[in-house]
Amino acid sequence: MHPLISILLSVFASIVLILFVMRHFAMKRLLAVWDEISELYRQKVDTIPALVETMRHHVAEKKSLDMITRLHREGVLIPSQDFIDILEMNIRIQKEFLFLMKLSAHIPSLQTNTHFIYMRNFIIDAEKGIRWKFDALNEKIRAYNNFLTLKNFTLIGMGIPGKKYPPIH
Repeated sequence: MHPLISILLSVFASIVLILFVMRHFAMKRLLAVWDEISELYRQKVDTIPALVETMRHHVAEKKSLDMITRLHREGVLIPSQDFIDILEMNIRIQKEFLFLMKLSAHIPSLQTNTHFIYMRNFIIDAEKGIRWKFDALNEKIRAYNNFLTLKNFTLIGMGIPGKKYPPIH
């Protein structure tokens, strides 16, 4: 084989290998932040049944707790780990949680229940953590999408798979 062809094949193989490795590590960094958000979401969702049980003893209208109980079941049973599915469910749970907090503000016995206060604060802190991690996730998404754009400027890079992700709002 001609030495020039060997050199070109080596360069081609090196570029492909470098692009695959860069894509792998960019995706790994993105998924690490997503795993942190997902864990905060799971902790938040796992706290809901205890919060509902505590409130059930103090709320006259038990039906007001039905929606968050249903959302909890759906939130726990989400089959995919897709960004959008989990974030949409988190928004629905958060809206219902805010409704329950407005309701609890009118129940003095809940405001002195240490178990309720602990769970309420835990869920609020988990949501703050999720929101705080959005900035880090968006930074990783931007970096990953920029890498894909640069990768696609090369003919070699166009053959390497990868999809762009939308920023999280």
